[in-house]
Amino acid sequence: MNAADTYQEVARKQIKAKEDDLEDARKAILMIINAANTYQQVAEKKIKDKVEELRVLGVQKADMDGRIASLESRLEAALVKNQELESTYVKALIENDRLWSVIERLMMGALVEVKCKGI
Repeated sequence: MNAADTYQEVARKQIKAKEDDLEDARKAILMIINAANTYQQVAEKKIKDKVEELRVLGVQKADMDGRIASLESRLEAALVKNQELESTYVKALIENDRLWSVIERLMMGALVEVKCKGI
């Protein structure tokens, strides 16, 4: 074996080593790409799940807003009715006092009349 053959053999070994290094690098890059794709799929699923969760929460919020509006409306109507009832109650108390005054006058008049007849 001469120097050229030795050099050629060394060059082949270096080329083979570089090819092996390149293959290892290619495999490593493919592993990184696969890991990135897997991560991206997981992230996309999480985002999709969150979007769906937000959609559901939006529907629930709209439903709650409707319920709140309905309850506020019913509360307002109840407060108006309560004011009407309080007004009616006050009027009834005033009328009751007036009627008791009439009754007392009538009873006093009847008592005076009975006393006058007795004299």
